[in-house]
Amino acid sequence: MRNRKYQAGIIVTVLLVIAITLAGAGLRASAKPAGDAGYWGFDTANLDKTCKPCDDFYQFAMGGWMKANPIPPEYSTWGSFSRLLDKNQQNLQQILEVAENAKAAPGSNEQKIGDFYASCMDTAAIDAAGTKPIDIEMDSIAAMKNEADLQAEAARLQKEGVGVLFGFRAIQDAKDSSQVVGAAWQGGLGLPEREYYLKQDDKSRQLRDAYAKHVAKMFELLGDSADTARGEATTVVGIETSLATASMKNTDLRDPSKTYHRLKMADLQAMTPDFDWESYFKALGHPELREINVGQPDFFKALNTELTARRSRIGRPTTAGIF
Repeated sequence: MRNRKYQAGIIVTVLLVIAITLAGAGLRASAKPAGDAGYWGFDTANLDKTCKPCDDFYQFAMGGWMKANPIPPEYSTWGSFSRLLDKNQQNLQQILEVAENAKAAPGSNEQKIGDFYASCMDTAAIDAAGTKPIDIEMDSIAAMKNEADLQAEAARLQKEGVGVLFGFRAIQDAKDSSQVVGAAWQGGLGLPEREYYLKQDDKSRQLRDAYAKHVAKMFELLGDSADTARGEATTVVGIETSLATASMKNTDLRDPSKTYHRLKMADLQAMTPDFDWESYFKALGHPELREINVGQPDFFKALNTELTARRSRIGRPTTAGIF
């Protein structure tokens, strides 16, 4: 028994010596340039040896890297994965440019890729076309006469990937993963999430003012006068603020029990009497749906209120009527 313990002790000691030796070799090898075939482990140049680890371990571990890699002005964050993504995008650009200039066989993938990239890069043609490419979309919005038209248009745009009014998708049921169910989710915001509309600090107010100016500029580019565009932007931001106020906080969204509300058709209609769910499901191409999960019932109640309050605006030849 003592021999076994003695042998085990020797083995552990040997393993520790090997580990320490390899660690030391790793530190020595890591000092080599990145292009060296013997480079492995981590680069000790990333350390900030002027900082004591017990004072600020993050600065000690990353200070050298942060000093050598300042955040570029066009980025909000920067890291090794950011550099990798940037490099990948540069490589993709080179591939696309080669495809654009290659004399590929008609109908080949290379020819399609090259033509697609060339059309995206033809800024002169894009500028000359102006808003004409979206005339069909604007005509569809202008043709809306009532709430039924609005809801049908919303369903059509959602099928195209445009998140108007709210989000709708298929998900695994949170309480029964063998089922796939339809799920309605809060949405309809132009800014990233609810707090952008509700915070009252100076920076948040400046951001909202800039957003309103951006929305107004979009209306101007669509042909509206500056005064009309400002009024429409005010309407859009007002609607989005109402929806943001009714939206669930991010902290609550992380709680699956708070976003699980399986509702049948009768319950859906009782919750939002001015939204015709049956017609909406038909417009989506899923008339068979009779029950869905509603992630945030309070949001949809607020949406129903907005639909009722904005009836008179439906049919305007701008996007203000569809938010």
